[in-house]
Amino acid sequence: MGWKQWDQWRNQWRNHEHKPDPKPKPVPVPPPKPTPAPAPKPKPVPTPPPPVPTPTPAPQPAPVPTPVPVPTPTPPPPAPSGTYPSGLTPPAVPAGYTRGIFEDFLSVGIDYTVFGEPAYEGVSYSSQNGYYATSHAVQKGDSLLRLQMYPDPVGGGVANGWVGAGIQTSQAKMWPVGSIYTVATRSDYLAGATPIDLVMGHVWPPEGDIDEGGMAWFHWGQGNVHQQGFNIPTADDDTGWHVWQLNLGAATITVSCDGVQFGTMVNPDAGNADPYGFCAPLFLGFNYQTGDPNNPAPDSSRSAANPYEKQVDWFCIDVPN
Repeated sequence: MGWKQWDQWRNQWRNHEHKPDPKPKPVPVPPPKPTPAPAPKPKPVPTPPPPVPTPTPAPQPAPVPTPVPVPTPTPPPPAPSGTYPSGLTPPAVPAGYTRGIFEDFLSVGIDYTVFGEPAYEGVSYSSQNGYYATSHAVQKGDSLLRLQMYPDPVGGGVANGWVGAGIQTSQAKMWPVGSIYTVATRSDYLAGATPIDLVMGHVWPPEGDIDEGGMAWFHWGQGNVHQQGFNIPTADDDTGWHVWQLNLGAATITVSCDGVQFGTMVNPDAGNADPYGFCAPLFLGFNYQTGDPNNPAPDSSRSAANPYEKQVDWFCIDVPN
């Protein structure tokens, strides 16, 4: 090898020995791919409940024609109960008559299908003022109507504090001329108190007192211009049970006790249509009253617990056919 060649080789070797190897080119690192956030799970959609089956509507029945109403016949009055505290039996229905009403007082409380008006309440205007209270008419269901008399503050001191009772059959059902009124009653004796069984009309008078404290009285004519009275036999004491009867005929009026007639008079109306006479329709009433004409003396020993009483066992009204 010539010098020149050796020198070239040496220079190449030096260059090769001292020159660092070229650094490799950096391989670019790809940027990390962002991991996508998981998509939110959709909320579950609730499954609707299965539809409720709609029932098949029942077929509509054909309309039934409305029947023509048949009038309900009026039922006959109830038969007597057969048990009477008085021991007195209602009379048989007379020939030519129909029993319009019979009342035996078997219900508890006043039967307002019979007594269409409330028991009397307030001042009674007689010779002196007396007083009635509805609460003094008592019905316990034991076949007795009790009209009670005792001192009661409800009367406000009228009649020395005594308060009585009164009641009447309904004015919606008045009884025609010719009717026979029969009642079984008794009364405790109290001086100044008056027990009465009576008939009256829509106006006053007329008034027929079957039994009024020892008398039977009849009032008629507008302004009470006429009166007729009959003494009741002393043996017919109000404190005992008696059957009183008024036969208010179109021509003749008679009144009796226990089947014995003690009063008779010609009917003064004699078929006329005088509303103040005894051919007018009438109702039946029962009173235990003060002020007619006197009042009892004060007595603080009597009360609702131990009253004086007018008692009615039964009554019936027979009407002509």
